[in-house]
Amino acid sequence: MTILDGLIATEGARLSDLAFALRGVGVATSDRFALRDVSFELPTGYVMGLIGANGAGKTTAIRCLLGLRRIESGEAELLGHRVPGPVDLRQDIGVCSTTPTSSGTGA
Repeated sequence: MTILDGLIATEGARLSDLAFALRGVGVATSDRFALRDVSFELPTGYVMGLIGANGAGKTTAIRCLLGLRRIESGEAELLGHRVPGPVDLRQDIGVCSTTPTSSGTGA
């Protein structure tokens, strides 16, 4: 049994009740734009919407969370696993994107 931050979990169990967390995430996407020290989390069972101006970094933050963009600093956690997580972790999440994939359909 492991005790961390007041939560008790058996070996292999998630140590937090978070659906996801970004902690101090930083990533440069170009010479003109970068995410710097971005932190937020969502407890399991809650819904969140990201609202912001075009180019504010909403999509970049989600790509970092999903392991689709490499994080240069900080860390991301998704369903109790550090990102990038195991391949089968993607089976536990669903993503609906308006960005076309290589097949020409939304992911």
